[in-house]
Amino acid sequence: MTFDALQGGVKDWGPWSIRDIRTLVCYLLNTLGQAISHEDFVEIFIREGLVNYFEIGDALSELVKGGSIHCEEIDGRQMYSITETGIIASNELLSDLHISVRERAAAAALRLFSRRRSEKEHAVEITENGKGFLVILTVRDLNTELMSIRVPVADLTQANLLRDRFYDDPGAVYTGTLALLTGDLSLLTEYLNNK
Repeated sequence: MTFDALQGGVKDWGPWSIRDIRTLVCYLLNTLGQAISHEDFVEIFIREGLVNYFEIGDALSELVKGGSIHCEEIDGRQMYSITETGIIASNELLSDLHISVRERAAAAALRLFSRRRSEKEHAVEITENGKGFLVILTVRDLNTELMSIRVPVADLTQANLLRDRFYDDPGAVYTGTLALLTGDLSLLTEYLNNK
């Protein structure tokens, strides 16, 4: 195996060759079955320590040139999708990628897209109130507001932490609040067991 990829910021178990990085890109596009932007690849790969920032752009560019992936502008963003050639190459080279690398990349992508969906469906408002910050967490179902919680916090760091945790799983916040208010903690236990 050739170790020719930049390793700055990459975990020891990450892909070490340019070919593996290209295979990982194709694998992710093939597995998810949807287009992914350059920014999404950066967030997925960097957060997991899978690929160096500079290698991501190079891999995408080379895969487009080689016909393994296609790039088109959608809503002002450059979006990448896999081609038939990329699917074939991904399937042939898949065994070269360690399973933990594939699983980490896929899990990170699913978390990212789940978070984005949560941000569209629900709302968080953070305002400074003179004594700190007020965080308003709103759970929605379609266009109907189900619950809104107002939480005062001391600083912006705490406000951002609440926002992030809420967006990670607004259903847990809703169910947990209902469980506490009704005294039926089995609601939360059942919710968490079904995740």
